[in-house]
Amino acid sequence: MAVSARRRLLRWGSWFAIVNGALMAVVGLRYLWYYFALGPSFAWIYVIIAYVGHFSALACLVFLLMVPVIALIPRPRLVLPLGVFLASAGVSLLLLDTLVFAENRYHLGVLTASLLAPETWAFLALYFLVGLAIEAMLAGWVWKRTVAPAWPRRGRTLVLGLAACFLASHLIHMIAHAYFYVPVTSFTRYLPLYFPFQEPRTLAKLRAPRGQHRLVPARGRLAEGELHYPLAPLRCEPHPPLLNVLLVVIDGMRADALTSMAAPRLTAFASGAVQFDQHFSGGNVSRPGMFSLFYGLPATYWHAFANFDQPPVLMDLFRQHGYQLGVFASAPVYSKVVGLDRTALARIPNLRRETVSPYPGRSGKDRTLTEEWFAWFGGRDPSRAFFGFLYYDAAVGIEPPRTTPCRFRFHREPRNRGACTPSI
Repeated sequence: MAVSARRRLLRWGSWFAIVNGALMAVVGLRYLWYYFALGPSFAWIYVIIAYVGHFSALACLVFLLMVPVIALIPRPRLVLPLGVFLASAGVSLLLLDTLVFAENRYHLGVLTASLLAPETWAFLALYFLVGLAIEAMLAGWVWKRTVAPAWPRRGRTLVLGLAACFLASHLIHMIAHAYFYVPVTSFTRYLPLYFPFQEPRTLAKLRAPRGQHRLVPARGRLAEGELHYPLAPLRCEPHPPLLNVLLVVIDGMRADALTSMAAPRLTAFASGAVQFDQHFSGGNVSRPGMFSLFYGLPATYWHAFANFDQPPVLMDLFRQHGYQLGVFASAPVYSKVVGLDRTALARIPNLRRETVSPYPGRSGKDRTLTEEWFAWFGGRDPSRAFFGFLYYDAAVGIEPPRTTPCRFRFHREPRNRGACTPSI
């Protein structure tokens, strides 16, 4: 009897998840209202496949949470109310997320939820109560229909179709991301909890060289409402001769570590240079810090710029005035940690994505970077100005000496009694 009860509940739970997936897709139609097709109809094919597959996967999460309960306590009086409660919570949160996205163009998260007003939480409670009534009716309707023997056969076919949509959407996105196909990649931010496959090293192997086989629509044809940058053309007429610009970035190098004890050579160099001590980084990790450095904008805009492969106006001006670009990065520019190939360094022909070094460790890559920079510097055209960008990464992984004061330490040392945690 228990075995048949489990089978009946599992059958009900799977169909209840499918029905809830359809309900969530109806609630989430508002996301599609704000999506702008940037290219041919193929982008819309991907949107439909990804939309169906993603909401089906979200609905399956409710079913997966019920599976242990069904296995241990196969009682309809317990399982059905639990499923109704979980599904109502998911649908009400999704409805609230559609409203937040329509107003602010971002999804609910831990931080954004903490900023919601008390009135918003009251409306969420109302959504939940309405969801309970709807989900209870759906649960009862599915429970009655799952008795029919034809439902299991139809269910297998439907589940295979939904699973195919889910897998196909991730496969299409992986290829589109590798070839910078904006009409597909720009859709990612419209769906909540949507994390398509983006493993950097795998995608780097698929990518064609910069400037070749590019599938991105023509530049300057961004859809209205997607990205307005810059708001007005930057008027900058430099007086000859053009000045050289060299930007040396040391990832993980804190400003308060610029002392004769921790960094004697940098300190000696800084003593004879102009220091800008009023710059505030866009974040305490690499990607937002680099984004704010080049764009002067909050890092929350990173995805919007990365989706369109949009570089900052600073880099556009360097190319406009014929600057030679010497770009050298120790860390892979395509990694999620920095993501420079789709933002600050986008559209640079033959961009080197990573440094290959015969020397061991991160410090070895930094050493190779310096050698290659001097080689490039010696072979450049002296009659033209240059922009140099050197991105050093070894400082991130360096453990400071035990004698270093606590305020300069980057990592906690739990085995040492005198360990400390730095204030960041």
